[in-house]
Amino acid sequence: MSFTTTAVDEAINEYLTFRAFEKTLQAFHKELADDQLFSFKPGLIVNHVFYLMDNAELKELLHYWQRVEERFSAKHDDHLVSSSLRFETYLKKLFLIRSFINSSRNQQFHNALSFLSSDASFQDKEWFALPYTSEPEKSHTFRSYFLQSFVDKLKLSLFNFFNTIIPNIHPLPILLQFPPHQKFHDSVTRIEFEKLKTENERMTLELEHYKQLEEEQSRLQSTLPSLPKTVSAPKQLQNDHDTRATFPLSHTQNDSDLQQSTKGEDGNLRSTEGRMDSTLEDAFVMYPETSSPDVFEDSTSEKESMEYKSTFPSLVSSSTRVSKESLHASSTTKQVTLESTLVVSPSQSSTTSAPVKRPRGKSERRREPFMKIGKEIFEEHKSRVCGCLISQRSSRVLSYDASHRILLWDRSTLETLHSWNKPDLLDIAWKPNADTSFYCLLKSSVEKISTSTTAIMASADIECATSFCCTRDNNWLFVATNKDESPMIVCLTQDTLERDFTVIVQKIQSKITSISVNSQETLLCVGMENGDLFIVEPTKSALLLTLKVDSPINSCIFSSDQRYVFALSSDGKLSQWEGKKLRRQMKVGIKVPSMSVQGHYIVIGTEMDTEVVNSMQERGVPVSSKHACILLRTTQDPFVPDESFSHSAISCLSNHQTQISCVCWGGDYLLAGDCGGHVTVTTLVSV
Repeated sequence: MSFTTTAVDEAINEYLTFRAFEKTLQAFHKELADDQLFSFKPGLIVNHVFYLMDNAELKELLHYWQRVEERFSAKHDDHLVSSSLRFETYLKKLFLIRSFINSSRNQQFHNALSFLSSDASFQDKEWFALPYTSEPEKSHTFRSYFLQSFVDKLKLSLFNFFNTIIPNIHPLPILLQFPPHQKFHDSVTRIEFEKLKTENERMTLELEHYKQLEEEQSRLQSTLPSLPKTVSAPKQLQNDHDTRATFPLSHTQNDSDLQQSTKGEDGNLRSTEGRMDSTLEDAFVMYPETSSPDVFEDSTSEKESMEYKSTFPSLVSSSTRVSKESLHASSTTKQVTLESTLVVSPSQSSTTSAPVKRPRGKSERRREPFMKIGKEIFEEHKSRVCGCLISQRSSRVLSYDASHRILLWDRSTLETLHSWNKPDLLDIAWKPNADTSFYCLLKSSVEKISTSTTAIMASADIECATSFCCTRDNNWLFVATNKDESPMIVCLTQDTLERDFTVIVQKIQSKITSISVNSQETLLCVGMENGDLFIVEPTKSALLLTLKVDSPINSCIFSSDQRYVFALSSDGKLSQWEGKKLRRQMKVGIKVPSMSVQGHYIVIGTEMDTEVVNSMQERGVPVSSKHACILLRTTQDPFVPDESFSHSAISCLSNHQTQISCVCWGGDYLLAGDCGGHVTVTTLVSV
């Protein structure tokens, strides 16, 4: 049984307001704001566990875990309690590893070791040798915890664990057993009942019609012996079942035969449902059954992939998903049942018809490359979100809107940490592996701002700036300018914003609209207003390659392996090159879309027309809105240059109500800002 606390919270709030219990109402609001169980949402609980792991002491993490354990696990059987203890051990060991590899958390690491030395439940004494082990990432005892794949699997397993125990908490409070929205559910039930009733009446009329056909054929059999032996079934029946059925003219069937056939179909359906129900428990493995996480070996090996599939199956909802074997058995049984209800002529009774190949439809399940295990929406912006950045070190997110307001917030709690107002703001950037400061690109200057004190740490005057980008390892900040109608790139040092060198792109009458740096930080991709795309080696100020599209370039980016270059133009087209060769070019949106690349995938935040949406739905892509984040592969064998966007799409990562204005993909999280002032945070796990 699943439940939600939102409706009950709203009802209590209305009641306290109606009774004018002001002090109680204030206390209630404070408790809701401080709720660290996040209204029993598994995704938020898991996010908070890992937030504490990266930003708190081990005592705080274990205190929170014990609180969750007492609230949930203690109300279930011993098997779930033992699983909870095993998860606690995993979290302790992972905390030691993450604090050990972060040099700024040495004190937290030693405090954790001291705390575990007095913890009787921690029996793995070899872990106290971690600081004295050379190359612990190669040690059989520690190496699994250094792998990102282990962290991903632990997150997924924790989510499945909470998703199992939370909906089955007993006993529930009386308010959750009879929620205020029960009337809505009753009305929905009545609507469904009326639909079933109408369908039953229609089927009854059809059955009466078939009975009349039986009587008519019996009457005509003696008077017209030369008529064909069979007659085709009604066209409506053929369309409904997508197969050809024939009804004999020489064979008679009484009412009891038809009733027996109908009962046979019902019996098969009931047995099918029984098999599906029995398969649910086998399909939902909610947590690892291994006694040690050492099964998680090298993430690049095939062995780990097989162990991951066997230990951590795909995340499914506890009320809707079944295993592939169950679905196959269900479809097979229904097909056999349908054929058994059709009356086959004697001449065809010994012939077995070949199975009909069906095209991929909406109901067919696709193999998704990423699993969505959480979705939250940040709603503090009051206008169109122009850009967003996600930290790779912590849960911090930086975003800004059309009103030039910058917000620093936490993706796990959706709490705003700091805000700034910059009237001439053009763009923001920060070092991917450091979130202690960020950079603001203004119309006539660049500023470096601290995220902790909100103070301006450094500034530099740059006239006619248009865009900029920040390197990860090198201490460079590249700023594109168009002073005196001569496009150039100024390189600043990140610490002091002093000028290092200048790159002259090309002496042409056009403006730079977008720049980006490759992963090795040796090349720059420069997009121009006239549709030119330049690949530049900045340290030598050398132009290596010139590419061309038909309209102004809105954004450009390198692939993660530096093999490809992507460009989005103002006409809504995505172009992909491998060297000088144009691999593909396709229309990906009505309006100017946005994009982000990670690994061998590129995500496009776009607005599509109805025809494209329908085409994707027919292929099984789970898109339900014309505003969506669509996933493509950066590699394809072979490439089809004229392939349409709907046929290139392999998945839909998120659907939106308004136009998407920016996307940012970092690690396990996809951020999508829209014109309504919302930033959607989707948690993804690679499968």
